[in-house]
Amino acid sequence: MLGVVFAGLLAASSGQDVQKEHFDSGKLKAEYGVDPEGRKHGKYTEYYESGKKRIAATYDHGLLTGEWWEFYESGKPFGKKGYDRGKPAGGIVRMDENGVVLYRASISKGQPTIYRDFKQAELAYERTEAEIRKQIEAIDPVAKRYDVAANGMFDVEPSSKPPYRAGKLKAAYLEDALKHFNVYRYLSGLSPTVKLDDSYNDECQHAALVNAANGKMDHTPDRPAGMDASMHAKGYKGASASNLHRGQSTLRQAVDGWMGDTGANNMDEVGHRAWCQNPILGRVGFGQCDGYAAQYSLDKGGKASYGELIAYPSPGYYPVEYFESDAPWSIGPKESRFKLPKKDEVGVRMWLLDEGFDFVQELEVHHKTVFSETGGWFNVESVGFGPRVIFSPTLPSGFEWEGKRVWALVLKNGAPQFGTFVHFFKVAEKKPESEESR
Repeated sequence: MLGVVFAGLLAASSGQDVQKEHFDSGKLKAEYGVDPEGRKHGKYTEYYESGKKRIAATYDHGLLTGEWWEFYESGKPFGKKGYDRGKPAGGIVRMDENGVVLYRASISKGQPTIYRDFKQAELAYERTEAEIRKQIEAIDPVAKRYDVAANGMFDVEPSSKPPYRAGKLKAAYLEDALKHFNVYRYLSGLSPTVKLDDSYNDECQHAALVNAANGKMDHTPDRPAGMDASMHAKGYKGASASNLHRGQSTLRQAVDGWMGDTGANNMDEVGHRAWCQNPILGRVGFGQCDGYAAQYSLDKGGKASYGELIAYPSPGYYPVEYFESDAPWSIGPKESRFKLPKKDEVGVRMWLLDEGFDFVQELEVHHKTVFSETGGWFNVESVGFGPRVIFSPTLPSGFEWEGKRVWALVLKNGAPQFGTFVHFFKVAEKKPESEESR
C-alpha cells in the first residue's frame, strides 16, 4: 500500500504556500497550493510513482473548479470532467490509450445527459423513480396482489397421473400473473396492455399438464402413456408455442424466471426473455401443473411500438426487484439508429459510475458464445424481435446492484458503436430468484 509523507510548507514564487506529498519511496506524489486556512487552492498536480503526471486540476479554497484532467502513465489523456465550486458541472469525457472516446456525458444544473452514440446528447433518465413507482402501482397494485396461500390456484385441480385432467386456473390468479408480466413490458419500453386469451390459457394449461406427466420440459412433448390423443394434441400445440418453466411454485416466479433467463440452457440466447419482450404480443395465456408452467408467446395481435432499444435492464432508472443479480444483460436495438456488429466483430465493456457520472471501476465482461460454470456468455442472437447482444459482468462477492450506475458500451472490432446507461434503484421487496426455464 502506498503511504503519504507530507513535506513542510514551501513558499511559492507567488507568495502562496505550496504543499507536497510523497510516496514511501520518497518520490513526489502530489503538489498543490493552499490558502491560509490550509485548504487546497490553485493548481493541483498528482503523479504516478514513475514521475509521470496522473492528475491536473484547480482548487478554489478547497473546492474543485474548472477542468479536472487525468492521464494514463503513458502520458496520453484518460479524460476530463468539469467542476463548479466543488460540484460536477459541464462535460465528462473518457478515452482509451489510443484517444478513442469510450464515454461522454454532461451535467447542467444537476441534470445529467448521456451521449449514447457519442454524437447526440440525451437525458440520462427518461423516467423518474417516482414515475416508475407510480406506473408499477397502476399496473400491479400492491394491495390487490393475489394471495395464493389463502385463495389457491385452481378452480379445477389438474392431474398429471392417469386419469389425466388438465384442470383450470382461477381467473384472479391468471390476472395476477398478467399484471406482473405487464410490469416487465412497461419497464422494457413496450405496451403494458397485453390481455389474457382463454384459448391460449387452455393450450398452456394442457402444455403444463403434458410436461408434468412426462416429467420434463419439452416444446415437442411425447404422448404420455394412457393420455387421450386429443388432450395430448392440445398440450403439444401449447408447448410448441410457449415459454416453459419448472422449479417455482407460482406464475409470478415463472415470469421472473423467463425474464431473468439464468441457467446453463438459457443464457446463450435468453430466448424466453425475447418472447416476453415481443413488441407485437397482444394476448397471452398461462398454464401451471405440478411445478411446470407455460406462457403463450407467439401472438401477433399487438402494436409494435417501442423505443430505440429493447434491453434488460432497460436504460435509465431500473428497479432491482425486476432484475436477477446473476442474469445476463441483453440489448436489442431497433437499428434505425443503433446497429449491432456481426457476431465475430462485437464486444462489450462495462463501467460503474459515481454520483458525478464519472468512471469508478471497469467490470470484467465474459465474451463467450456458450455458457460454462467458470466462463461466461456473450452472444448475438435473433429471437423474437431481432438481433441482440447478450453479455454479463463478473461481479465481486457480495455485490449488490441497488444504487449502482452502469455504462455498458457495445464495440465493433474494438471501436465503440453505442452504449446504454442504467441506474438501479429499489421500489419494494426483492423478488425470489428463479431456477430453470426452457
